[in-house]
Amino acid sequence: MSATQQTDIAKVLDWTRTGGPFPGTAPVTKIETRQADSVSVNPPDTPSGPELLCLADVEPRAVDWLWEPFIPARMMTMLSGDPGTGKSYIALSISAELSRGRLRDGRIVEPTNTLYLSVENPVAESLRPRFDALGGDPARFFLLEGKPQFDADGNKHLIAVTLADLAAIEAAIVKVQARLMVVDPIQSYLGAGVDLHRSNETRPVMDGLAKLAEKHGCAILLRRHLSKQSGGKAIHRGLGSVDLTGAVRSEILAGSLPDDDDARAIVHIKSNVGRIGRALGYSIDGEGNFEWTGDSQITAADLLAAPAGPDNGKLAQACEWLSGVLGPGARTQKEIQDLADDEGIGKATLRRAKKELKVKSSHPDVKGPWMWQLPQGAHDFPQDAQRNCVSTLEKVEHLGSEIVSTDKPDGTTNRCNVAPDEDDEGWEI
Repeated sequence: MSATQQTDIAKVLDWTRTGGPFPGTAPVTKIETRQADSVSVNPPDTPSGPELLCLADVEPRAVDWLWEPFIPARMMTMLSGDPGTGKSYIALSISAELSRGRLRDGRIVEPTNTLYLSVENPVAESLRPRFDALGGDPARFFLLEGKPQFDADGNKHLIAVTLADLAAIEAAIVKVQARLMVVDPIQSYLGAGVDLHRSNETRPVMDGLAKLAEKHGCAILLRRHLSKQSGGKAIHRGLGSVDLTGAVRSEILAGSLPDDDDARAIVHIKSNVGRIGRALGYSIDGEGNFEWTGDSQITAADLLAAPAGPDNGKLAQACEWLSGVLGPGARTQKEIQDLADDEGIGKATLRRAKKELKVKSSHPDVKGPWMWQLPQGAHDFPQDAQRNCVSTLEKVEHLGSEIVSTDKPDGTTNRCNVAPDEDDEGWEI
């Protein structure tokens, strides 16, 4: 062992006996520690601090239903369906029931007011007659027509309301004390800057509405169309982002069977706050009268199924029957309808069969009945229906139809009033 190593060992032994700093090193400074002062994350005088809610401060409560089990109060519900399935009728029927305080199942409730947002249905020609026919109290039905805006001269103008105009909507809810607000349809009220298919754009709008519903105890019923895609789950078939379905607490699907327009029902396809309700049937007759028909066996899959082929279903049977009835020649629409009723063929199915067979509707006598005829033109109208055929443009314009020529068996030409090619052609009202 070298002299240097012996010296180092001696230093270590001496340091272990005496303590203190090691020879040749700087003294160690004692580090003082102290308890950090507590800092409030949300001082009372700091307005920008977060608002917190402790769950222990929340009193649990049962769901308040407006139209059980489909429409909960204080929350949003979606009503989805294809155009022409009667979604507006459904919304108006619910509003009418609530206005008079008697629900479809006979339950008595406190009469309530509805705030209605609609741009598709004319008020005087559509909404008012339908609401009256449903037995609603019009004094409890209010339409939000817009919000005021003043020009440079101080003149007042109404501008369209969007669902982002929460202040205007809230003021309307408070003013009429609405317990139900209907948006008919939602895509008309999102505004030009919101893409229905982008959840990052629709979610802020939906969240704002949800807060309004909770704050004022108002149920919000949103109406929308279905997309054109086929297949998939029912909750994915609504037009726009699937997040619209995610934002509501309940969703109802309305429609009819693809091969029988008379078989209509609403089907409950989503509920986050209660049981799924049974399907309810409804009917809309030729005069536009709406009626609930009770529990239905129709499912969401039934409503969304593709139409049957030409050799399947009630439509094919109706086509075969109508072809046989008109085979011998033209017949009156009323006579055909009466025969169809005897056969159990609904008016909507008969209408589709007529369109499928391209049956022609003619009005040979202005004061006479509508006549139906197969397109081959091999059969003439009855003799009493040929008299007094339309011969002037003024009469045709009065009837809203067009002049066409039909060949009679004797080779002469008969000018008759023929209905336009629309769904309602040749139907006596």
